[in-house]
Amino acid sequence: MLAAILTCSLSMTFTSCSEDNDDPIVEPTPEVPDTPSAVDKGTWRFDDSFMDKSVKAGDDFFMYCNGNWWKEMEAPEAEGDGDNNFYGRDSESTPSFPERIMAIDEKNELLKKLNADVRNMDQNVGEAINTFYGVLNESGIATATTKDEVLRAIGKMAAMGVASPFRLDPFSHQGKICLMVTPQAKEECSIQLDFESSRRLSVNEMLTAHPELASHVTPLAGRTTRAISNNFAAIKTVVENMGIDPQNVYIFDEFVNLKNLYLFGNLTEKEVKDDLDALKEWETCSFEDALGYALSYEGVDTAFFSTEHLNATGATLTKQNRKATLVSTQMLIEKLTSSYLPYQRSKATADELVSPALKSQYKQIAEEMRTVFAQRIQDNNWMSEGSKKNALDKLNNMIFNIGYPDEWLKEGLPDITNCKSLVEDIYTIRKSYIDLMRAIAGKDAKTYSFHAEICQDNSALYVANAFYVLHTNSLNILPFYMLPPYYDAAQNQALNYAGYNTLGHEMTHGFDLHGANFDKYGDLGSIWANAADEVEFKRRAALLVQCYSSFDVLPNEMPGVKANGEATITENIADLGGTEIAYQAYLNRLKADGFNGDQLKLQKQRFFRGYADEYRSKYGKEFVNQIAFGIKPDGSKVNPDAHSLNKERVNGVVSNMDGWYDAFDIKEGALFRAPADRIHIW
Repeated sequence: MLAAILTCSLSMTFTSCSEDNDDPIVEPTPEVPDTPSAVDKGTWRFDDSFMDKSVKAGDDFFMYCNGNWWKEMEAPEAEGDGDNNFYGRDSESTPSFPERIMAIDEKNELLKKLNADVRNMDQNVGEAINTFYGVLNESGIATATTKDEVLRAIGKMAAMGVASPFRLDPFSHQGKICLMVTPQAKEECSIQLDFESSRRLSVNEMLTAHPELASHVTPLAGRTTRAISNNFAAIKTVVENMGIDPQNVYIFDEFVNLKNLYLFGNLTEKEVKDDLDALKEWETCSFEDALGYALSYEGVDTAFFSTEHLNATGATLTKQNRKATLVSTQMLIEKLTSSYLPYQRSKATADELVSPALKSQYKQIAEEMRTVFAQRIQDNNWMSEGSKKNALDKLNNMIFNIGYPDEWLKEGLPDITNCKSLVEDIYTIRKSYIDLMRAIAGKDAKTYSFHAEICQDNSALYVANAFYVLHTNSLNILPFYMLPPYYDAAQNQALNYAGYNTLGHEMTHGFDLHGANFDKYGDLGSIWANAADEVEFKRRAALLVQCYSSFDVLPNEMPGVKANGEATITENIADLGGTEIAYQAYLNRLKADGFNGDQLKLQKQRFFRGYADEYRSKYGKEFVNQIAFGIKPDGSKVNPDAHSLNKERVNGVVSNMDGWYDAFDIKEGALFRAPADRIHIW
């Protein structure tokens, strides 16, 4: 299978003729091979002037490859947060990825119509009022006389596009897509927006950060050993009247035990508790409170019709208030776009950036990486056969979500072409989100996991990211990593394969310290067939912690300050495993294509130089303190980044890879580790 994959791999640029080699790094081959070597004529875009050859590769490979660039590049001035104090290779792309996304948004017909209706909203007040009262009448809220009738009306209103009092976020549970009830801050729907508050984590992010939470989710209806369904009957009523089966809707139980976990980003314990208490209030509120609660969530709707914004005739906005409303409503549109349109914007992104051919090619490469990883597991010399079988089962069952979903769901693609007012636009957009949740709830996670992920603004296709999701056992590669400089059909294949370490990295997350505790379906269940295998795995991980903790983060600016290998261990396992997989896949490719002698040596070196270039960057003390140690410039504390700093991401990986020692003939140096001391996990 591997041979077939290699044969039809990405754009062949190799020939059997020779090529002048002006790279001074390659050592002469003692013997001339009988068969001329293949040559890669793809573009080699690594700038040798960036290298600092006064630094030995075995002492500091990051600086050997990037040292002159580091010396000449000024780290950006920190503005407020230390995370601004960073400049990386991706900053050089022209246009940059964010600029490309901005250009796509500017062409997005839905967003253009939405913004045009913001500008013209005072001309369509009559239409907006008709839409508003039409929904109220159809929902039954105006004639409700009991609390239960109000709750049913609230659900119907949400299904028609009125802002829901709580959010339904998709996540995977026991092999199917479920929806989690999460508090929806009032600011989500009103004009008074707080843009300084921390971004809330998605449910999958919560469960990845705190795997123990998986045992604290329970459905609003159906068979359950807990009494939570009775405690949240009001929410169940609202959900049912949204047209969603409450058996597919979940809520966290034992809230009091969860309040100390930062489930929603960097919110305080009090803020988390207040959010959770807000859900409980649904069961105790009176009829009047429920009615008032429903109408207070009209947000943008009532804002257009309040006496504050209407003139004496109630027909048009005053000039002064029109300006104020326009500004605040534009802010609301931006919030609505991030909350309800990630799916629609993701399709626009994919249509522009990822061709079907590119998606097919990348899926092929992903399968090549899977084949290599499987062979590495088979050849592993420290695992028992039982653990190998479990690991292989999990790898073979891993979902590959590449580029964009194979089919788009029409429910998530609202059409506002014929909407006659901004209010109708917003109702249509919100309704589309509920329709999409209804379409995926209860469905097989293997088929619908990608749809569920890109509903979230922080994992939509316009985000520069790739990620692994524990609870779907899925690898998700977004367009950013399928484009130059990570992949380019015209560039040297060593650079492409160095970029494929992202694929291997995300696969390896399924087998890191967290991932190894989940089975092939994404449910809690260790891959270890016996305790001895798990002990050995953790011993090797502890050695990797020691390795990374030995590195000086900034030897000149912060002498004696070491990296935090404990805080970054899961990402370091993925970095090492992912690069090992990518390199082995590249060696297979080179062998299949007939590389030997100097050309083989050159391409091996280029792989590692390409890997070092991927992390080429410049940063200063403020960045290091915040990202590595969680200390902001003002002294306040935040969670440190789970990834190592870029220098360590290079040096920590290569110093444990036999292939690097072979490619550069490393026999000594600060990074040198004797063969027996090199850490091999996956």
